[in-house]
This record gives sequence, C-alpha cells and structure tokens, in this order.
Amino acid sequence: MKNIYLIVLVILVFSCQEIEKEKKPKDLIPRDQMADVMYDIVLLNAAKSYSPKMIENSDIDYQKYVYERHGIDSLQFARSSNYYSHHLDTYISIYNAVENKLLAQKRIWKDSLDVQKKIQDSLATAARRKQDSISKLKNPKNQVIQKVDTLDSDSN
Repeated sequence: MKNIYLIVLVILVFSCQEIEKEKKPKDLIPRDQMADVMYDIVLLNAAKSYSPKMIENSDIDYQKYVYERHGIDSLQFARSSNYYSHHLDTYISIYNAVENKLLAQKRIWKDSLDVQKKIQDSLATAARRKQDSISKLKNPKNQVIQKVDTLDSDSN
C-alpha cells in the first residue's frame, strides 16, 4: 500500500511542473499590425466560403499576398500568433479590433447599398410617372375634344 502512495506522489511531483511562458519573439508583429493581418485573413476566409471556385481558379496565392502586403512571412505570423495566444488579454483585444473593423466595414457597405437602393427606387418612380403621363396622352378618354359651333355667326 505504501508503494502505491509513493508511486502516486512521484507522478504528482513530476506532472506538476511549472509551465514556461512563451518568450517574446524578436520579430513579433505589433498588435495593430497583427489585427490588420487577421482582418485580411478573415476577409479571405469569407471569400473562400462564398466563392470557393473563384478563389481556386485564380492564380493568386492569397496567404502569400497577405504576408507580402504586411511585410511579414508565415513563420513570423505563426510565432506572433503563438505568443499572443499565451497572452490572452492582448489576443482578445486583437480579436476585438478585428471585429470592430469588420462591423465598421459592414456599416459602410450597408449605407452604400441603402443609397444605391434609394437611387434605383427614385429612377423607377420617375420612369413610372413618365410612362403614366405618356399613357394619359395616348388614351382618347383624356384628350380634350373641341366642340365646333356649327351656328357660327360668320356664316350669316
């Protein structure tokens, strides 16, 4: 019985090691730039799910494009992502920045679509009014009939 307790104690001692914190990489992507990179990645993933054939048929390597656009490489992104994932408060703030940027972009697109819809509605209304006025002119019921006085005083 003592042997079982001893074995359990040894297992507990060795299993309860101190976990080292992730060291800050030398090429850590700054928080704001990391949010921009993740924003671009989210947009690309949305595009892939919306139109996967278009993405597949294009000759563009979108991940490479994102890395080049931000002046980073995949290893730097992986190290930075790993570092931020061990610093939860910072990682959450990065995700919140991405979410806020997405919501702002959504509002811009919604406002733009609303304006475009109003313009189209106005044009459709104007076209209907024009068609209605043309129809009224062509309709014989709406034409003014001039009555001619047959007992005109000039014929005396």
